[in-house]
Amino acid sequence: TTSWPERRLADPAASPPGPPAHPMGVTSISWAPAVAPSALWVRDAPQGAAAASAAPSAAPWPKRIATAGCDGLVKIWREDPASGDWLPDGAPLAAHADWVRAVAWAPSIGLAASTIASCGQDGKVVLWTREEGAEGGGAEEWKPVELPRFEGPVWSVSWAPTGHVLGVASGDDRLSLWKERLDGSWANISDLIEAEGGAANAPGAPQGVPVGAPATGH
Repeated sequence: TTSWPERRLADPAASPPGPPAHPMGVTSISWAPAVAPSALWVRDAPQGAAAASAAPSAAPWPKRIATAGCDGLVKIWREDPASGDWLPDGAPLAAHADWVRAVAWAPSIGLAASTIASCGQDGKVVLWTREEGAEGGGAEEWKPVELPRFEGPVWSVSWAPTGHVLGVASGDDRLSLWKERLDGSWANISDLIEAEGGAANAPGAPQGVPVGAPATGH
């Protein structure tokens, strides 16, 4: 019979070595896209042996995952191809003041950047973006942008297949859709609010702002 190998996420440099990924518990996990953020499918590109002879083979894009925990942190992990171990990929992402309820890595859309959405018990939704370097190495730090704070805890975030639209489910019986603007802010493009006797659409207009800047509606 075939068995599934088990690998645990742990930081070998921590003291004591190899503590749990999130000591208080893990609430969510999300795989990074299997291709580089800047990779685009080319219709007439050579395939098979023709592709191998046309250009030197590139190193495979690294396997990475994002985890969210009860410690209020989001952590990025990368597989070591040699050992198969999963190791921390940079410092934890800290912008939440309570449990991080969910994390979602955006699909690759051809841009040279990665985006991760996180949401939490504190009513925050944070969009983390990082320009990617060669072989998955981050050329810059993860930059957070917060959506306007929700009135209750935020339970879930989910990306559209294109990675352009983010769905947010919050504890105020609201499902909202958000889309990034050209200036990097995020606009609320649609709301679905549960009401007695049915659901009603309600427009929303506030936009996301960089962490530390005041969130003002329009």
